[in-house]
Amino acid sequence: MSTPPLVSIVMPVWNGAPYLRESLDSILAQSYPRTEVIVVDDGSTDETPAILASYGDALFCHRREANLGIYPSTWEGIGLARGELVASYHADDIYDPEIVAREVEFLQRFPAAGAVFCADRFIDERGVEYARLELPPEVRGGRPLPFAVLFDAILNYKNRQLRTPSVMLRAAAVRELGGFRNELGAWADLDAWLRVARRHPIGILEEHLFR
Repeated sequence: MSTPPLVSIVMPVWNGAPYLRESLDSILAQSYPRTEVIVVDDGSTDETPAILASYGDALFCHRREANLGIYPSTWEGIGLARGELVASYHADDIYDPEIVAREVEFLQRFPAAGAVFCADRFIDERGVEYARLELPPEVRGGRPLPFAVLFDAILNYKNRQLRTPSVMLRAAAVRELGGFRNELGAWADLDAWLRVARRHPIGILEEHLFR
């Protein structure tokens, strides 16, 4: 029986103390057997460093003294990843224990796919759900999506379907990406995923695997 691929989970965080512990606990509770968790502290000035230290060897922490933003810190964490698959999850989201397993399963079932995302549920600060992402018909079905289909869906519905805090990529696709274009600001992630999609099909799971 082959060894499951190592998944590197990269989490950028800046002053994330209110939600960080619940998010980390959900990531460390994943059912998937082979993960490494890399947290990049982007110059936090709250209790974030103390919370991270309390986890000991359960995760690898990399601290930046200066705050440079989510995309530079994410890319720095990706540079430390050793896995065949790399996920970028966020420090203010809570993850279903099956998200890693389900995304790995998709990438193993479809070797040509370069990345996979999933749907999410929206919660308030008390953890109460108030809405769920509903995917447009064109991108449903949990199948690899070619660039033209994905791009048309973004033009028709805006980018509601590529939920960045759920992305998992092949390491090869990460190397091709070469980094985020930080000058694009809030659009840097969409630009990156479209560049991946030009080379590889992308999947979107209809399952709501984080909140």
